[in-house]
Amino acid sequence: MVLLVLGLAVAGICLLIWRPLGDWCFENALPYEQNPPSLPREGLLAVLMVFFMTMGFAFSDECVTALDAKGELNVAAWPRLFYGLGLLLSGYLVDLNRRSHIYIITGIAFSLALLSPALLVPRLYNASMSIMYLYSGFYVMFLTTAFLDIAPRTAEPWLWAGMGRIVRSFTTALVILPAKLVMNEFGIWGVISANAVATIGVLLLCAYANEQQRTQERLKLEKENASRLAIMNATAQAKLAQAVSTAVSAVKQEAMQAEQQAAQRFNTAQATATQALLELEQARSALESSREQLQALEQAYKESPIVQAFAKAHELTPREEEVLQLILTKDGTNKELAKELMISERVYQRYLTSIYDKTGTNSKVGLILLYYGGKKK
Repeated sequence: MVLLVLGLAVAGICLLIWRPLGDWCFENALPYEQNPPSLPREGLLAVLMVFFMTMGFAFSDECVTALDAKGELNVAAWPRLFYGLGLLLSGYLVDLNRRSHIYIITGIAFSLALLSPALLVPRLYNASMSIMYLYSGFYVMFLTTAFLDIAPRTAEPWLWAGMGRIVRSFTTALVILPAKLVMNEFGIWGVISANAVATIGVLLLCAYANEQQRTQERLKLEKENASRLAIMNATAQAKLAQAVSTAVSAVKQEAMQAEQQAAQRFNTAQATATQALLELEQARSALESSREQLQALEQAYKESPIVQAFAKAHELTPREEEVLQLILTKDGTNKELAKELMISERVYQRYLTSIYDKTGTNSKVGLILLYYGGKKK
């Protein structure tokens, strides 16, 4: 057995040298409070937990020590190896989910304290001792680990880091004499009753700790959800602002493009209008020039000695001479020509008939041909 234990110890040491474990106290350092309390609620709960477990363990240990003193059992026998198994098992189970289930796991393991004294009969000593040492590993793991987690969140971390062992020492000192009296007076049933009280206290504390933890997790979850919601709102607002900014930029760009296009069209239309006005002005100038030429031509006809000679040769009156000049210089209906002379169409027709009679013609064409030296028609 000694060689087996030594071999396992050497193998374990070699394994740790080859693949050393990380120190969770430093790798996952706990956040220190800015205004830490001197007596945290969680610390008080852990103190009560250690008190009840120490009380139950002290009664069992008193019973075992008494039996060992009588020579009825040997506390150094092989069941003591279950203490190492309890430490390994509790070290793994307690560390799950960042030690969030340390209270409930320890409480369930400690409920074996009820079973341990009941098995203290000669045939079941080894079983009883194995159970006691097994839950002792959970007990020692709790009074070490729980206070190391609590210490950084207190005003005196140096004190709270070892508070579990302090409470265990004082509680053991207080329980030694009462445990001996109970053992002498009531025997095993007294130890079982004391363990039952301790177990009930531990389980109640575990239930309270579990409820507190669930409340903290719920508050933490609500806080995280509120934080996520705030982040989502901030992100949504940022995206909305970005979308609005993008839309405004796009609208501005489109407006600028439309304004540029409108300006180009306006400039084109203005140039076209300017060109049209220029052409209109040129046409107007040409029209004015044509009118001046026409007026000069009319004036020339009026003053032409040929017209006067023709009128005199055919004995035309001055008014008939005006009608002849109008026929020779302008084209139009009788009504239009009469309006030009500001006379009625009937009076104009009478003058025209008189001219036809005097010249021996019967139409405007014949009159024009006669004037220019053609045959009479």
